[in-house]
Amino acid sequence: MIINKLLENKTINFESIFNYLEDMIFIIKVEENGVFRVIEVNEAYISGSGLTKEQILNQRIDEIVSFEDSEKVAQNYEEAIRLNTSLTYEETMTLNGIEKAFETTIVPVFEDDVVCNFIIGIARDITERKNYENEIVQTKEKFQKVIHHQQGIVFSVEKIEHNFVYTLFDGQIINQFENLRGKVVGKRPQDIIDPNLAKIILEKYDHCWNYKEKVVFEEAVNGFILLTVLSPVVVNGKTQNIIGSTIDISEKRRTEETLFKKEKLSLLGELSAGIGHEIRNPLTTIKGFLKMMKEDPTNIKPDFIDIINAEVESIDRIAGELMMLAKPQAFQKNSFNIVSLLNDVIFLMESQAFTQGVTLEFRAPKPIIYINGDQNQIKQVFFNLIKNSIEAMETNLKGKVQIICEHNELEVIIKVVDEGYGISSEKIKTIGEPFYTTKTKGNGLGLMISQRIIRNHNGSIQCESEVGKGTTFIISFPLVCK
Repeated sequence: MIINKLLENKTINFESIFNYLEDMIFIIKVEENGVFRVIEVNEAYISGSGLTKEQILNQRIDEIVSFEDSEKVAQNYEEAIRLNTSLTYEETMTLNGIEKAFETTIVPVFEDDVVCNFIIGIARDITERKNYENEIVQTKEKFQKVIHHQQGIVFSVEKIEHNFVYTLFDGQIINQFENLRGKVVGKRPQDIIDPNLAKIILEKYDHCWNYKEKVVFEEAVNGFILLTVLSPVVVNGKTQNIIGSTIDISEKRRTEETLFKKEKLSLLGELSAGIGHEIRNPLTTIKGFLKMMKEDPTNIKPDFIDIINAEVESIDRIAGELMMLAKPQAFQKNSFNIVSLLNDVIFLMESQAFTQGVTLEFRAPKPIIYINGDQNQIKQVFFNLIKNSIEAMETNLKGKVQIICEHNELEVIIKVVDEGYGISSEKIKTIGEPFYTTKTKGNGLGLMISQRIIRNHNGSIQCESEVGKGTTFIISFPLVCK
């Protein structure tokens, strides 16, 4: 056998390879005219190739595999001989009608370092691994296509030397920003966007990375309103990277703003009827005193002037509240006294409550409690809630609506409690959905808009109710300590 001959020459210890290795071992005889003939294989080769010894031994390469495959094999053999060195490569061949992939190492054996008589090879079947790798590549390509055609943006951020760097950034919105096309991966946020916006985004990334929690935020960029969701990828308690997605919600915000204005106008219309009565009362008083003063100018007393001034201030206050509610204003977040705001709302709602036979009762532990927000928007929230509570009392005309303002170390809690007909547990789940309402003339937009305003102020709203006993809305806002 050729094995024994090689062993006698002590060229290499093939016996141990043939006896102990599970890899496919083969020996090729190099003949004249570039003919390569298989003269020995081990049992692993027989098993791995799916061929019989008769199909392999003493056969030329082109008699075992296809002509195309044999040409590739011959090229590798000739390259190893020409360079007088071992070669390792991957190859794909069809054996017994089945396509298989191998990782192959070949070693040319020279006689007197001049003529190559044999090639010794070791091959390992990597078909399963290659199929798996191909599946990964195909999945990755599909994933990239899906990402590319997303209406928004999908991105990945990693922390490299204390800097957040984009490792993925793709999606259709990119087409709206020419300065971002193909120029984001490998860069930091501050390298590609406005410094002020970059600072805000970096704070969000930092929070997501360090606290290992989801972060949701909105940002205005080039006329778009973009909603971004950040999710940390945590392995063994450490953040590895951040996966983010961004969508354009500009149209959604415009629709909400339209509904917001519509609800505000509706609310103003309903308030106007009741407030007209409030204005008419001081006007009647003023007109009476003016008539008395005109009929007898000598009977003008300082008390008359004081009363007239008080009634004018009352009218001015009502008009001011209406103007503040009606006037379109940009969102302005400031610190303000929520107790004073609630007093103003209750003052304007008392006329409607009185008309429907309902009493408004307000309680607060102290006259000044601060929160942050837009007074105009918060005022609209409580106009809606108190108006709803008054209207829910139509079957209990001698009942009352309580507005209770409390606070703890962290938050202010306002409760609006009525004694109306209540809401079933099934219907509570749908409160706040547009166009869902328990009122015959409502449209459900008031509570939907109120919920959005409260969320935008980092607050929360809950509803507790029992049919026949009444409803309680519980609203909370972060407390501002002063």
